[in-house]
Amino acid sequence: MTKEETWKALLEIGVVSGQMPLQRWDLSAVKLIGRNLQKAYLRDVNLHKADMRGADLYKADMRGADLSDALMSRANVNRADLYGTNLHRTDLSIASLIEADLSTAILTEAELVCAILHGAYLNGANLSGANLSNANLYNASLRSCALNECALINTNLISTDLTGADLTGALLYNASTAGWNLKDTRADYIYHSSELYNPTERDKHKISFAPGQFEGMYGSCAAIDVTIESPLLFDDLLSLEALVRHINNNHDGLALSISRVSISGELASIRVNTSRDDLLSMAAMQLTAGLQMAIKGTASTQQFISALVPEGSSYKIVPLSNSFKMHLKRLSMNLVNQDGSVRSACSEIAGSCIEIA
Repeated sequence: MTKEETWKALLEIGVVSGQMPLQRWDLSAVKLIGRNLQKAYLRDVNLHKADMRGADLYKADMRGADLSDALMSRANVNRADLYGTNLHRTDLSIASLIEADLSTAILTEAELVCAILHGAYLNGANLSGANLSNANLYNASLRSCALNECALINTNLISTDLTGADLTGALLYNASTAGWNLKDTRADYIYHSSELYNPTERDKHKISFAPGQFEGMYGSCAAIDVTIESPLLFDDLLSLEALVRHINNNHDGLALSISRVSISGELASIRVNTSRDDLLSMAAMQLTAGLQMAIKGTASTQQFISALVPEGSSYKIVPLSNSFKMHLKRLSMNLVNQDGSVRSACSEIAGSCIEIA
């Protein structure tokens, strides 16, 4: 729509009156709930505290508009132009912003819970204090973006470009990060916690980093996501760490490292990184062998089996002894390639032998 056509559409739905102003439009607190404003021209318009819940703003031009404190939950903002727009404290929860241009936009303290930002452009945007919990940022571009103290809880960051972004003070918990780009990303510290409204508890999970350390520890690499359906004890975690060390000592080049442990009730999610995609199958075989031995019982947490004996097309696992056992009921693994693609590796019940493709 042209500017004139947009004013006419607003006249027809009764939210404005009279001739189109020559100066900046003031539509503060306007009610546009569920309205069809596809391709509307709303550039530089004052929409402070506007109610646009469920509105259709597909391909709308809202460049430079003031949408601070606006209500836009469940709105369709796909492919809209929001370059430089003020979205301070705006409620965009469950909104769809697929391929929207939010470059240099102000999104401080914005609510983006469950928002869909697949392929969106947020280069240079300020998302400090924003809540992106459960949001989908798959393949989005957040280059040089300010993410200070924002919530990235259960957020989909697969293949997200965070080059030069600042995540200092962010709550990074249970996020999907396969294939994300952390080149030159800054993070003086983060909180590995989901305690968004409990600072005392959140502070217990603060992790500080030296310059460049965050990128080195969390940068995209091949990974094995291990899911354990069983109450995981502290001794079990120590045993898992011992197993990873043992595998590294006996298999040069695998360079396994545990990068994430998330425990919720009787479900534990553990990410084990390795350096390359072609090492994933071997690493999964070694982890499976060691974990099965840990379930059946081994001489000590430091003496895990270090090799798989070929037997036909599968692998025979050789027991050591029965003096130590991990408390695992059911376990599954997914292999995550550096590009974010995932394939199932194995599923195991009570230590039964499983073949890994």
